[in-house]
Amino acid sequence: MEKTTKSGNRLIFVAACVGWIHDAYNLTIITLLGTSIINAFPGIGDFELGLIFSGQFIATFVGAIVFGSMADRIGRKPALIFSILWDTVITTLSAFSINYWWLFITRIMSGMGVSWGVGYALVSESFATRPEKRGLAGGFLHSTFIVGFVLASVVAQLIIPLDLPFGSWRYCFLVSLFPVPILVLLNFKMKESEMMEEYKEEMKRRGQEIRKVPILNVFKQEKGTYLLIVSAIMLWLSQLVYHNLIDFGPRYIDAISGDPNLGSRMVSIVGIFGAIGIIGFGALSDKIGRKIVFFINMLIQFLAVILFVIANALIMVGLLVLAYIIFGFGQGNSGVQGVWLTELFATGERASTASTVYSFARGFSLSGIIIGLSSSFIADSFGLSESVALGWAMGLAFFFYIPLLILPWLLPETKGKIIKAVEDEDVADLDVLKP
Repeated sequence: MEKTTKSGNRLIFVAACVGWIHDAYNLTIITLLGTSIINAFPGIGDFELGLIFSGQFIATFVGAIVFGSMADRIGRKPALIFSILWDTVITTLSAFSINYWWLFITRIMSGMGVSWGVGYALVSESFATRPEKRGLAGGFLHSTFIVGFVLASVVAQLIIPLDLPFGSWRYCFLVSLFPVPILVLLNFKMKESEMMEEYKEEMKRRGQEIRKVPILNVFKQEKGTYLLIVSAIMLWLSQLVYHNLIDFGPRYIDAISGDPNLGSRMVSIVGIFGAIGIIGFGALSDKIGRKIVFFINMLIQFLAVILFVIANALIMVGLLVLAYIIFGFGQGNSGVQGVWLTELFATGERASTASTVYSFARGFSLSGIIIGLSSSFIADSFGLSESVALGWAMGLAFFFYIPLLILPWLLPETKGKIIKAVEDEDVADLDVLKP
């Protein structure tokens, strides 16, 4: 089979990055528009806002199964392009919301347009025979989430203060159209994953039909079920603590500091330190392993949450800023977990398992609902201000780090694994008890 050229690999990487940047922008911008949305629709508060936050992430789980299955059955390229296009179109419709429920429905539907697992499958397969660079590539890919993160912050800071017709916040959703010309280029220039083509040819030669929902292959073996469950729980907890501090972060920081712009500025600052950590720890995982790097990042995040709780109790804005910077740097596990997932599973279910596990973790963290309810309970029960009660609710992340410090050691080490188009088993040939 004709080998993918270096320029072809670069285009694959660009395509994956575009999908991830767009995903980041659309899921982040709503957190920066919270106050504007509450003011736009009477009767809307933190609980209703939390429903949107959590609802759009739950929808990513459905989208992961749909587009992940498309990627494993039809091809990586069409799944990636169509998922980004879906997200782009539906997010644009959010700008025309006439009431809360229009906004809620369009945010839920846009959440289905996930491309995370498809992008990671593409990148991992393009580095199939160069495993010594795969962690670095995965780190760079995930760090582009920060580009979308910062883009959302910049757009919000530039547009929200403007007195635009029908509400400035609506125009932030229109920026979601930015990938359209890139998608046109990718449709004509990008090739399908060479490994995926080889896999489909081999299945055809064997007379085997690819399942409509390829992730079901994983449950054919006890090993596959074990890997799927443990990795899903680990990523679910890591997403829970992340969204506990991030989703309401801008609103909380603005309220606790009295500076209406500090929250948006902190999004950019945390994003920059996050990019440094994600790329750096992704590269480090190629040297010392996926497990230990994930563990180190959980320790860093744990320290950050402790500082956050102290800052909230003492109303120390400077310490709060430091806690968020450390927390951002400690997101290096994000640069490891995508590559780790794609190395755990075989080509026939690589995109669907990576997408589904990550989207389950992200979607069912339910941080928006948990914080919305618990902050109201804490404020009513202890007579605290709304902002301080919100901080205590966000600080509940503290209790989830004990299992997070244990779970990575229950998964196999995959550093240096050579990825093949067709594995000897449906699930990657790994000894789950390997230290």
